[in-house]
Formats: sequence, C-alpha cells, structure tokens
Amino acid sequence: MFSPEAMETYRSLEAHTFFVSGWVQTVYHYTTDAGNYVLKADVRPSWRITEEPHHPWVAIKKDGQIITAHCDCMAG
Repeated sequence: MFSPEAMETYRSLEAHTFFVSGWVQTVYHYTTDAGNYVLKADVRPSWRITEEPHHPWVAIKKDGQIITAHCDCMAG
C-alpha cells in the first residue's frame, strides 16, 4: 500500500543505491560560522553518462533540517 512514509523510504534507498553504484563521484563539505553545513557533490547523469557531471548542493542545519538546495540539472 502507498503511504508518504513508504515513498520516503524508497527515495532514500534509491539515493543510497546511486551513491554506492558510483554515480556520486565526489562529495565536498563546508561548515559555516553558524554551525550549519553545506554539502556539494559531482554526480554523473544516469541517462547520458558521457555528459559532464551535475553539481547539486544542499545547506542543512545541525539537526539535519534542509535550509535550501539546488542542482544544475534540467530538473533543478
């Protein structure tokens, strides 16, 4: 049965599978003066592997709450 919790679990597993499979090539991290974190990665496109990697980033609080995020892929 579909539920929001089941969908979140699926998305988390899918993201982990992409990471383990090597699509996520490099992860950079930065701690801000306020104690928050910025994570940036080089991610190979799964549908056109010859293209340049995408560069998604996310800013998160100490407790893991997302402040903002962006990706330079078509989906943004």
